[in-house]
Amino acid sequence: MFNRDVPAAIGAFRRGAELNPSSTLVLVGLADALVFVGDSEGALEVVAQVERIDPLYDFSVAWTEAAALWQAGECEAALDVFRATPTLPVAAYKDLAAIHHCLGDTVEGTRVMETYRAQNPGYTLARIEADKAGIWTAPGILDRRLAAMEAVGVPPR
Repeated sequence: MFNRDVPAAIGAFRRGAELNPSSTLVLVGLADALVFVGDSEGALEVVAQVERIDPLYDFSVAWTEAAALWQAGECEAALDVFRATPTLPVAAYKDLAAIHHCLGDTVEGTRVMETYRAQNPGYTLARIEADKAGIWTAPGILDRRLAAMEAVGVPPR
């Protein structure tokens, strides 16, 4: 997936799920890949499957669910997912900032992003684009993320 061949990764994750349908690790990878190609509905179905198999799976399931909901424009639901999570790693704050921006709360989005950037000062629009180009291939989603990040104070370089 991170070699920028998300369709091949989806195929590999689907095959892994056929071989071991209870592998939450494989299913979370599949859900992440589905988000990257814009299949939010499919990702949410896989997240629900993971939650049935292991309701106490680590935070990455909530993170993937929130990303799929944000991508689908269901930002209040995405925020609810994060609010229901007992621990929220600082790494998730960039997604939380995008969710607040989607809800029209740029002030809170900026505050959250400032907290994230205090620990990650090299987080820039150029870095986001370099990291996600070729991976996040859902039409318009990378541009939407970049616009949200710019609005909450992420510098160009």
